[in-house]
Order: sequence, then C-alpha cells, then structure tokens
Amino acid sequence: MTYSRLPAALFVAATLSLGGAMGASVTVAQAQESYTDAKLQSFAEAAVKLIGIRSEYQSKMGETTNDQQRQQLQQQTNQRMAKAVKDTDGISIQEYNEIAAASRTDQALAQKINGYIKEAAN
Repeated sequence: MTYSRLPAALFVAATLSLGGAMGASVTVAQAQESYTDAKLQSFAEAAVKLIGIRSEYQSKMGETTNDQQRQQLQQQTNQRMAKAVKDTDGISIQEYNEIAAASRTDQALAQKINGYIKEAAN
C-alpha cells in the first residue's frame, strides 16, 4: 500500500478503534496535556502503521461472512495494532490513546498531527 496520498484526517479511522483494542482509559486531564514535537512524530509514525493494518483488516473482513472468522480476524488485528504501537520508538499505547483522544477535541493539535502523518507517510 502506498501512503503518499493519505487523506489528512485518515488517522482518525485508525485511532477510533484503539481505545477498545488496547483497553487504555483516557481522562480529560490527560487529554489536555501538551505534547512535544518528538512525541507527535512518534504518534504519526504509529498512526501510519495502524492505517495500513486497518486497511488490510477491512479488505479481509470484506472477504468473509463467517462470524467466527470475523471475530478471530478482529482479535488478530487488534493484537497487530497494539504491537505496532509498542514497536514504535518514543510512544506507549497509553500515550498514543491520550494523543488520539486529545486530537478529537483540539483542532490545532489535529492539524499538527496531520502534518506529521503526511511526513511519516512519505
């Protein structure tokens, strides 16, 4: 998959599923933290990985109608997404989820992240 033309807000699709997939809770106070550029760049790198995993997942889900296979595929995808974030230098799953939550309510943060995602995707 080529990431050079990712829509700016595409990372939201990847981040929406992480709260449940990774079980992290985010408080309002955490969501209002300010984040370093390095942390946001790490977030963007992880988001690009998750976008690829999610795209693959959606493709495979379209190929099966068996509920048990769908559940198994979803579980495998959640594990891959968690591993992708863990394997990204400079960010934890909890931090990823906190930044994702903050970006849903902070337009300036979301725009900054989108810029980093475009850079990370190239």
